[in-house]
Amino acid sequence: MVSARNMLGGAGRTWPVVTVTVCAVLVPTAFLVWFMNAAMTSERLAVRQRLADFYTARATEIAAKIDRHWAERDTALMKAASGLPPAQAFAKIVRDGLADSVLILDSSGNVAYPLPPQATSREQTADDPGWDEALRLEYEEGRPEEAANAFATLALQSTGADSRSRAIQAEARCFVEAESTGEAIAALDVLISIADLAKARDSQGAPIGPNALLLALELTSSSDKKAAAQYATTLAKRLDDYSGADMAPGQRLFLMEELTRLVPDATLPTLGAEREAAYCESFMPLPYAREGAFQSRWITGLVSTKGFLSSDRRVLALLNGDGKPTLYESRSSPLFPAVIQGMNPHPAGMLISEGAYADVFSTDAGDDQREYFVSVPIGARVPGWRVGTKLTGDLFDAASRRQVALYLWGGLLGIVLIGAFSFVAARYVSRQMRLTRLKNDFVATVSHELKTPLASMRVFVDTLLDGRVEGEAQAKEYLGLIAKENERLSRLIDNFLTFSRMERNKQTFEREEIAPGEIVAAAGESVKERCERPGCKLTIDVARDLPGIIGDKGALVTVLVNLLDNAYKYSGDEKEIAIRVFAEEGKVCFSVADNGVGISRRDRKRIFERFYQADQSLSRAGGGCGLGLAIVKFIVDAHGGTIDVASEPGKGSVFAVRLPAARGGAAQA
Repeated sequence: MVSARNMLGGAGRTWPVVTVTVCAVLVPTAFLVWFMNAAMTSERLAVRQRLADFYTARATEIAAKIDRHWAERDTALMKAASGLPPAQAFAKIVRDGLADSVLILDSSGNVAYPLPPQATSREQTADDPGWDEALRLEYEEGRPEEAANAFATLALQSTGADSRSRAIQAEARCFVEAESTGEAIAALDVLISIADLAKARDSQGAPIGPNALLLALELTSSSDKKAAAQYATTLAKRLDDYSGADMAPGQRLFLMEELTRLVPDATLPTLGAEREAAYCESFMPLPYAREGAFQSRWITGLVSTKGFLSSDRRVLALLNGDGKPTLYESRSSPLFPAVIQGMNPHPAGMLISEGAYADVFSTDAGDDQREYFVSVPIGARVPGWRVGTKLTGDLFDAASRRQVALYLWGGLLGIVLIGAFSFVAARYVSRQMRLTRLKNDFVATVSHELKTPLASMRVFVDTLLDGRVEGEAQAKEYLGLIAKENERLSRLIDNFLTFSRMERNKQTFEREEIAPGEIVAAAGESVKERCERPGCKLTIDVARDLPGIIGDKGALVTVLVNLLDNAYKYSGDEKEIAIRVFAEEGKVCFSVADNGVGISRRDRKRIFERFYQADQSLSRAGGGCGLGLAIVKFIVDAHGGTIDVASEPGKGSVFAVRLPAARGGAAQA
């Protein structure tokens, strides 16, 4: 007999299927992982490029506005200085906030303001014998009061404003040395009150009036607050007056410093500009300074001061900085203005979007361009400077994380789906292989089950035909055996036909009310011959007053016959089989118990599957093809009932079929 495995042609070997399934999973998964990695890398690059394009556009916008700002500043500087003397141009530019300080240049590029002091005495006094005598009394003989009187006499004798003013100034000085404060203040008041005298100059060319005001302020600052305040106000106005240009920048700065020392809250708008201009005027602009352009290397040695040379090369605007310009507002004028509305100061620069900051830096100063995400040059008016954008650590990741996560989760989902589909396919193929193996086993079993009764029947028929019988009694015995084998064959064929109808969903059942006792009696009659053999005991216990059942009598009899047939086959030499029928919670229960080999816990979960046989060796010995219990369950389910089994190996089994009782049905006696 050809085995089922051979009939399958090697179908039992599952390793090719496993290999194909693993390859079907691993190959697409490997390609999917590669694609995911490439997609995520490409997405990061794409996000970076999009961010670079966006922030390059923003940086270009800021650079253009900064360059335009300096073009407007250039025009404003030239306009402010046009047609004005150097001192007045200086004051106007500073007061208008166009620069922190400024150097006014002449047509040759030399500093026109602030100029160093020059000696421009217009009246000679050194040869006057009266001056020599007065100076001798003051310095050689140490008699300041007599010297003061001598200088007073010279003042009365002088005809020029300069010589008279100098004599009065010397008179006041001598009274101070003599500690005659009142006489000194009186002399100074004369010098201050007369306009011509106030504008007179000393031997160095500096106006005498402002110095007289400072000395009067010093003499009254501790004794006469009201007079001191008047002197301070007059001096501040004189220092802030650039219209006459009669005061040297050095004298003006000295008087401003002294005034702020004596009166700290004095208002002097140009003091800071004068300080810076005085410090910077000795450093000339370098030859390569380009007009109409901002540069930080024009003024040698002044790291913190930047410059902007106007297009007409007349104005060198000085701008305070901290050595690292930013977009922040500087003290009185913006170094690099906050040209974008809504840009807020931040240590990293000016905030231009969430997590992105703009700042300016100089490649000429050695700033590292690599610190910035993107950068663009500002323009021709700010050479060597660039607008750069810095990103916080999370901005780039946040921009790419969502799309990368989409790729990642999509890829993982694809891998899971591939695995799931492969698992389902493998299960399906495995199940089909198992079914194929079972069906081949079924074919082999059917062949064996059909061949055995047919062979027996052929032997008996040949014996009868040949007349090899000893009398009529033996002939009847052979005919009886033929009838039994025929019955067995019919039962097998009935099971096969029932299974076929089950598979094709063609099984139909008649519906009528049946007494449970009739089903038990018919089943008992079917197995009577086998159960009456020696070593077999069949017990039937049907409860009284049982309700009827609605169903197909023949099908229900088949249920009991198959259960009894299994009980007979799987019991030992001493068989004890019991049928009990009783009512239970509106149902009629048919219980078939035996003392057979029992069923393991694992097999109890599968014994109702088609073609499944817990112990094929026993099935071969007793006959069967693994369809009996599958047919039983199918019929019970079709009648709305349930079937369960209680069993332990070596302790027999109890099958219980519960069917709904008919309402109002006749009870069985």
